[in-house]
Amino acid sequence: MSGSGRGLCKPTIEIWQGGASLLYNSDFVLMLNQAPRDREILAKKLGISPYQIFEQANARIIRRNHVKKPSNYVLRSKIICGCCKHSMQIAQKKVRQFYCPFTKIDVTAECHNFSLPEQELENLLFEIINTQAQIILNNGGISDTADLPLRAEQQSEYEKRMELCDKKKCTLYERYVLGEVDAETYKAEKSIIDVELAGLRHSLNALKAEAVVMSSKKTSDDELRRLAESASSEGKLNRSLVELLIDKVYVYPGNRVEIRWKVADFART
Repeated sequence: MSGSGRGLCKPTIEIWQGGASLLYNSDFVLMLNQAPRDREILAKKLGISPYQIFEQANARIIRRNHVKKPSNYVLRSKIICGCCKHSMQIAQKKVRQFYCPFTKIDVTAECHNFSLPEQELENLLFEIINTQAQIILNNGGISDTADLPLRAEQQSEYEKRMELCDKKKCTLYERYVLGEVDAETYKAEKSIIDVELAGLRHSLNALKAEAVVMSSKKTSDDELRRLAESASSEGKLNRSLVELLIDKVYVYPGNRVEIRWKVADFART
């Protein structure tokens, strides 16, 4: 095929007798767009106008130019070379590999020619995640929040004792007003009640502060357990699990990895 005069010969048209199916061949329409004489021959054969051929060719070219290869690998943008701290890339080979492209020509670099099979890295990371998930699930969480109900009971007890002190103060004041006790007795007994009340209030505030901390830990533990259950149920590493747990993974020669977690407590044992 050519736009220089030879054009689309008759045998070629008869060989390709499928008519409009030619217009779905991207390489064909790309060349066709550059050969006006060929468009005229094909349009006559198909019974359509050369302008329609031209429009179809251009539409196919535009669609082809806008097709992007999907970046669908699980660890996309997460893998960092631990030696030079550059992002590692995927080599589209028979066995896909993460490799460090920044030291390919530096034979003295520790990560020169360093690569790691993608599937091997995914399996390693899932093993780490699943192991930690099982620890969390078996232990019921990371922090000890079993005493939280006891703290609530203690708070209730202190509040009742404070109410009793307030009633004692009211009764004492009524007796003073009625003249049943003198001023010195009233002041002395009131002072004793005030001291007891201050001590109870201090203890109650301390319990409330502990309860807030423990409640926060309980919420954190519930979230960790949810993450652990998600990790355990997946069965393999996938993109949603990676986005949920992993910020970055630093890899080193010798299959050594360091994971920077999005949820710091997930890595605690």
